[in-house]
Amino acid sequence: MKDTFLSEVGQRVYALRKEQRLSQEQLAERAEISKQTVSVIEGGKRDILASSIVSIAEALDQKLLSLTDDQYKFMKLIIDGFLDLCTK
Repeated sequence: MKDTFLSEVGQRVYALRKEQRLSQEQLAERAEISKQTVSVIEGGKRDILASSIVSIAEALDQKLLSLTDDQYKFMKLIIDGFLDLCTK
């Protein structure tokens, strides 16, 4: 279930990046994250930091919730990331 969600987000990020004719490197630069992070997100294989998703959405000039149809899981990802930051 989680892999499907991450894959969906990754596919959406990939499609938006291609639509805007950006390389992974250009998107990474705009989002102030590493190219490797963009690659991991687009691959949808591993957990991702909520802050990275927020940065990518901003860099692609998209609303955060536009990156997936499963808004419940997306908000859970964001909230879990926030809680992790609060407990450090």
